[in-house]
This record gives sequence, structure tokens and C-alpha cells, in this order.
Amino acid sequence: MAARVDALVLSCEVGAAKPSARIFEHALDQLEVAADAALFVDDNAGYCIGAAGLGLTAVQIIRGEIDGKPPATGITVVRSLTEVEVML
Repeated sequence: MAARVDALVLSCEVGAAKPSARIFEHALDQLEVAADAALFVDDNAGYCIGAAGLGLTAVQIIRGEIDGKPPATGITVVRSLTEVEVML
């Protein structure tokens, strides 16, 4: 995975985990990009809400069958990473 990304941010190295603003801010700093220029994708609604709260575009991926947990309100939902590719 590391070869396919511009930065790899691990909570154990940052000392903060999603949905803490600190980990998102660290990632943005590593990429030298503003929040409004970033795209965050996760299957956890709470993590998406945390990212969106900082101004990142957040996309919740729901694979397979819906597990009864509602998608995050106001967050784009996709079913596969192929759908995310067109957002880049």
C-alpha cells in the first residue's frame, strides 16, 4: 500500500486516532494540502463525519450488504473504490 500513496499516517506514530482532528491535520501537513483539496474515504461513518468537520471531502464506502448502520448524514456514499476513482 505504501507504494501507492503519497503519505502513510499511522495513529500509533501520530499519537491520535480517527476521528480526532489531530490525525487528519497531521495527514494534511504531510501532504502539504488544504483540507478543502483532500478526499477522505472510509467505511466508518464517524470517521467520515470527523474528516468532513475539518473541511475534507468525505466519502463513506459501504461494501456488500448494508449492515443496518445508517450512512453518515450529508456524506457521499459509494459501494466500491471504482466509484471513488472518478472523484479524483
